[in-house]
Amino acid sequence: MTAPPNEDKPRIASAGTTDSSTAPAADRSKTTSATTFIWSFVVSLLPSKSEWLNKGGEGRLKFVVLVVTIFGGIVSGIVWLVGPAFSVAEVPSPSEILIVDQHPTRVIIDRVEVSRLSDASEEYVVAWLKNVSDVTAINVEAEFMSAGGDALTVGENISNAWRLGRLSIPPGEELLVPIAPLSEYLRLAQNIYPHARLFEFSPPESLGGFTLRDRVCGLADSFGCDFASRSIPTAVTLEYGTVFGGTVEISTFFSGIFLLSEPSE
Repeated sequence: MTAPPNEDKPRIASAGTTDSSTAPAADRSKTTSATTFIWSFVVSLLPSKSEWLNKGGEGRLKFVVLVVTIFGGIVSGIVWLVGPAFSVAEVPSPSEILIVDQHPTRVIIDRVEVSRLSDASEEYVVAWLKNVSDVTAINVEAEFMSAGGDALTVGENISNAWRLGRLSIPPGEELLVPIAPLSEYLRLAQNIYPHARLFEFSPPESLGGFTLRDRVCGLADSFGCDFASRSIPTAVTLEYGTVFGGTVEISTFFSGIFLLSEPSE
């Protein structure tokens, strides 16, 4: 039985490299011929000893000028061809480094809450991102991951509406970012603690100096009040660009505070 002929399979060269085995033989032959021609041309310019002695002072000077001119042209051509591959990145000046260092771009999660979005048929868990720096944050992106490792996503219409206005956050301003439908957020949380009731998010919008017991039971009834609660974190990855051309990526989290039992005396 004869073996099947080998199938031609495409070869993929790594980025930034050349796979010499894929180069056509004709191209390699042309390169070799060109190199041989240049070398032969240079050698042909060299005079014999008797020709050199017969040139005289002016003839020798013209010959040297000609050789230097040709050599300079060859070097310039080589630099033009291979120069970009060996180019060195521009090093910022000390003053530029100082400006970037004195004006860091910082975006934080200011608060998380439940909100009714105009294009949504149900309530959504949303985060308010705040730019607490004195320069604009651009191309802001946010990803959310539940405690169980599930990516929190929003509907396509909500995502598209948000992306239209998420390009930048000016200094001191905020941006609303939809996280997930409230029903989906609660479903994932109750997979961990069935029948748990969402009480608040941390960091909440305003807590003051009150403890969780004060907020659950009320200041007047907090003494002797008993309840059970759990905190379920949501991982957050924030990525945004700076006006200086850099990129910042931050890993943080917020927590949902759930009551496992209602407060009782």
